[in-house]
Amino acid sequence: MRLGLPLIVDDAGTRGDLADTWEQARYGLLSYAAFPVRDEDGQVTALLAAAAPWAHCWSSKELLDLDIASQLFADILSGDDTPRFRDDV
Repeated sequence: MRLGLPLIVDDAGTRGDLADTWEQARYGLLSYAAFPVRDEDGQVTALLAAAAPWAHCWSSKELLDLDIASQLFADILSGDDTPRFRDDV
């Protein structure tokens, strides 16, 4: 997330680099998809994530929905009462 890119993990149990992350160790999450929420200047200010305690292969529809939701969430946090929808969806 430091790069401002989505983080998508289908099965953390099969990835040695994620074996001891807080998501898995503390919450027992094996799959998660997190998208950055940006402020008006483009800085990441929050994350919108979905997660599960089982392995899950995220579909393109699920990822697109999370991406759109993160953009709408940014509008809400900025106080914008006229959310902008992506016109290519």
